[in-house]
Amino acid sequence: MILNFAQQEVPDQLRCDVCIIGTGPAGTSLALELRDSGLDVIVLEAGGHKPDNETTSLYEADVVGLPHDGIHDGRARVFGGTSTLWGGQSLPLDPIDFEKRDWVDDSGWPISLEELSPYYPRAERYLNIEGMSYGRKAWCEMGLKPPSFDPEKIDIALSKFTYKPNFATNYKNLLDTAPNIRILLHANVTELVPTESTRRISHAVIKSLSGKTCDVHADNIVICCGAIESARLLLASQRHTPTGLGNEEDLVGRYFQDHPTGNCAEIFPENPAALRSLYALQYRKDAKYFPKLPLNEKVQREEKTLNITAHLRFEPDDRSALMGLKSMVSDLKSKDIGSLMSHSAVVATQPQELVSYAVQYGIKRHTPVAKQSRIFLRAITEQAPNPDSRVYLSDETDRLGVPKLKLDWRVSKLDRHTIITLGETVKSEFERLKLGRVEIAPELSSCDLWMEPFIDANHHMGTTRMADGPKSGVVTTDCEVFGVKGLYVCSSSVFPTGGSSNPTLTILALAMRLGDRLKSQAPQR
Repeated sequence: MILNFAQQEVPDQLRCDVCIIGTGPAGTSLALELRDSGLDVIVLEAGGHKPDNETTSLYEADVVGLPHDGIHDGRARVFGGTSTLWGGQSLPLDPIDFEKRDWVDDSGWPISLEELSPYYPRAERYLNIEGMSYGRKAWCEMGLKPPSFDPEKIDIALSKFTYKPNFATNYKNLLDTAPNIRILLHANVTELVPTESTRRISHAVIKSLSGKTCDVHADNIVICCGAIESARLLLASQRHTPTGLGNEEDLVGRYFQDHPTGNCAEIFPENPAALRSLYALQYRKDAKYFPKLPLNEKVQREEKTLNITAHLRFEPDDRSALMGLKSMVSDLKSKDIGSLMSHSAVVATQPQELVSYAVQYGIKRHTPVAKQSRIFLRAITEQAPNPDSRVYLSDETDRLGVPKLKLDWRVSKLDRHTIITLGETVKSEFERLKLGRVEIAPELSSCDLWMEPFIDANHHMGTTRMADGPKSGVVTTDCEVFGVKGLYVCSSSVFPTGGSSNPTLTILALAMRLGDRLKSQAPQR
C-alpha cells in the first residue's frame, strides 16, 4: 500500500517490525526481499511520485572542499530515489578491493568478496541483467576480439547497463500490492531516537512539509539514503547522544569517497574505425555492454596504486552530423524551430555519415561514433580512504529543523599516482601493439592542477564505513550500527573502500544479505 503521509489520515504513532528509510535501489529491493517474510514493513520516502522544488531544497548543502556537483545533482528526494537519475551501469567489485593493502591506509573490508558473491546474482535480477559475465567471456559471447594487451598490465572487462534502471516504474505495483508493506510518501525522517539507554533503536520521527508529524516505532530500522543523507541522519539524531548515533569515535561522515572521473590521455589511433567498433557502447537484447580497460592487479601491487579502470570517450566535432542530430533532438524538446532548421541543414549535407551511423547501430550494434571524433582515455579511479574527506553538520537548518551539511571532498597524491600509472600503462601497450599514439593529459604533471580535467561521478561512498569494531568504523559486518541494536545502514556509505566499479550492484548485494538476516529474525506466526 502506498500512502501520501502529507495528505492522508495517518495515526501519530505507527508500529512495525522493520522500517526502511528510502525507496532507492537499496530500500526498494530490501522491501521486496521482505515481501513474503511475514514481517510488517513500513517504508518511508521523503519525496512523492515526482520531484518538486520544495522537497529537493531539503538537500541543500555547502561545498567547502573540492567542487562537487553530485551533492546536489546526484541525489533525488523522490519515489525511486537515485534510480530515477541513474543510467543503470553495473559492475561487481574485484577481490583486491576487499583486501587490506599495506600501501593504502585504512583499506580492507571486514568481509571478503567470496562472502558477498552469492548475493550478486540475486542483485542482478532486480536490475534485469541476470548472468554474471563481465570479462573476456562476455567479449567472446558478443563476438568481439579485444586487442592483445599484456594480461598482466591491462585486463579485459565489460560493465552492464540495464534497460530498466528506474526502480519506481519497475516495482511500484509490486510494492503497492504487497500485503505486509506500507509506503509513506512525503515522510521526511528528521530524527532517529534510541531508547534512553541508547543501546537499542526505538523509533523514527517523521514530518511532512505540510506540518504533520508521526513516530514510527520498529524493532529494526534500516537507513537506505545514500552516503550523504545517511551520515546526516545519524549525526543529527542527538536526543540522547550529543554527537549523533554511532559516532562515539567521531567517524560518522568521515572517509567520504567518490570516483574522480576525467580524460587522462588523448589517443591518436592507427585505425579509428576498429577502436569505434570495439570500445563504443555495445547493444544486445539483454543489456548494453560498456568495454573497459582496467589496470591489472599485478600492476596495482607493483606500482602501489589504487584500483582504476578506463574507457574510450569519443567526442564528436561540433560540425559533425552526429552533433547535428543531437542538437535537433534538443531543438525539438525546446520547440526552437529556427535552430532545428539550421541543424537539419547541416545534417542533410552529410548523407554518408548518416549511413555510417545506421550501419554502426543497426548492424554492428554499437553506439554511433562520428568519424570526426577525438578519442580520449577516460579514467574512473578509486580514492584512497581519507578521514579528513568528510561531511559534517552545518549551523544552518532546513525547513524541518534538521541541520544542513557541509561537504569537504579531498583527493590525495595516491589518487593522482594511480591515474598517471593507468595512462602510462595504456600508452605503452597501445604503442607496443602499434594501435596508435597516446598523449597523457598535461595537467597530470602538476601537483596543483591535476584535478582540473576531473569531476565527481555521483558515487557517494564511505561515510558510515563497515569495520570489525567501533574504533575503526560505524557499522558491523551485518551493517548494524555499533552500539545501537536494531539500527542498520544499507548503502554505499558502508564501503570502507570503493574500488573502481559502479557501486549500485554491490549495494543491492548488501541489501540481499541484510534481507536474509532480517528474515531469519522474523517471529513464527
